[in-house]
Amino acid sequence: MPSKLLAAMQPPLPPPHTPPHTHTNAPFPYTPPSRAAWRTDATYPMPGAPSSLRIHSGFHVLWNSSSMAPTFAAAYARLAAAHPGGATYVVGHSMGGALAHLCALDLRAAYDPQDLRVVTFGSPRVGNAAFAEFFADVVPGSWRFTHGRDIVPSLPPTL
Repeated sequence: MPSKLLAAMQPPLPPPHTPPHTHTNAPFPYTPPSRAAWRTDATYPMPGAPSSLRIHSGFHVLWNSSSMAPTFAAAYARLAAAHPGGATYVVGHSMGGALAHLCALDLRAAYDPQDLRVVTFGSPRVGNAAFAEFFADVVPGSWRFTHGRDIVPSLPPTL
């Protein structure tokens, strides 16, 4: 039986949430975000990606501007060397699911694993329709599980 590699994505914890203030004299009045605040404005530098492909810049920055991507790549290289030809599973929940999508694209570009699969639970939308189509072509073994009452998978709204 071939070996299996598992990559579980869990981003760093965000700062504690401060509930919105309802008083007009609150020091930090709450203003609901507008649709313009939801951004799908970053391109993804991968060979073969269409020019219309856009991803949420926040996910792009979190994955590429921290030590997360290079640390993961180094760990994956060691695992892949120890288990050549093993299936690779990238798994994530919520924001970790969004990062799992970007991680899988990086793995495909850098290592081209023979058997790459992605499973996410409650992942927000990572990019626009061009991204979804490109991702499905590059990583055909992908499953995104959502629940109808969970708001996260419907964010950001399609624009």
